[in-house]
Amino acid sequence: QIPEIVFTPSNVGVNQAGLGEVIGKIIEHLPELYQYLLPNQIIVVGGSTQFPGFNERLAIDIQKFSPILPPKAENEMEDDNEDEDTQLHLNIPKNPEILAWQGASYFMTQPQSKNYRLHQKEYKKSS
Repeated sequence: QIPEIVFTPSNVGVNQAGLGEVIGKIIEHLPELYQYLLPNQIIVVGGSTQFPGFNERLAIDIQKFSPILPPKAENEMEDDNEDEDTQLHLNIPKNPEILAWQGASYFMTQPQSKNYRLHQKEYKKSS
């Protein structure tokens, strides 16, 4: 069962867009060149992505809300004859539940990460 709250938060009284709509709006507000590139660059991470049907539902919702992707029915998710530049491709890693942590961990080992660090004293002072 898909965690429906991620896709339609209004079901539980939260007045905000669902995940697919947010991604569609992001695509819509990009410069036109990037609107055609982004649909092939989406990486799906997090533990919730392992629910059966999550990625398929996300793809349907992104296509529904994206200005350049034609909406498709659930049974039409396979590639067809449309221009590949405007095809949605969700990149799904082997371990989506830990990929964000791995990326952040790697970033923190890089020299430029010192510009983005907040030490415990600074955090406690600001809170």
